[in-house]
Parts: sequence; C-alpha cells; structure tokens
Amino acid sequence: MNEHHQKIVEERGREYGDPKVSHEIIAQAWSSVLSASNKFRVIVTAKDVAAMMTIMKILRASHPNEVSNDTYDDARIYLDFMDKFDGRPRKLR
Repeated sequence: MNEHHQKIVEERGREYGDPKVSHEIIAQAWSSVLSASNKFRVIVTAKDVAAMMTIMKILRASHPNEVSNDTYDDARIYLDFMDKFDGRPRKLR
C-alpha cells in the first residue's frame, strides 16, 4: 500500500475503527442476512467483503458521469485489504 492510501486508511480507521474488524463485522452481518434468505448457511469472510466492495467501486468508476479520485483510491485500498485478509503466503514476482 502506498503512503497516500495508508494515510486514507489511518484517517478512516480513526473514524470507523480497525479495517479488519470492520470487515469481519460486515461479513457476519452479510452471512446472517444471506443465510436467512436461503435454505442453507452462507459464510462471508472479511476478504469476501473487500472483494465485493472492490467490485462496487469498479462499477461506480465505469459510470459515464465524472468519477471522483476517492472511488479509485477506495478500489485500490479494498484490493490491498483482499490481499491482507487472505492469510495465504504470496509469491512475489
């Protein structure tokens, strides 16, 4: 994560708390909602939340109207969260 994105994460962390904890809470809520509306248990992870938020930001960026830089920053940050929340070792290229 570059310095600009790290600064954004720190600022939002002061307002919303630790991103991993926030994503885990959202994952639990989404799991409950999705499980209640299905006949089977749905498990959403913090990484899943970051993935879905990334997709939302990408779709927002594809809108024909002007897109704020925040949308692109957020998409990159959510991608970084996906990597961070993955928990698997990553091979560097």
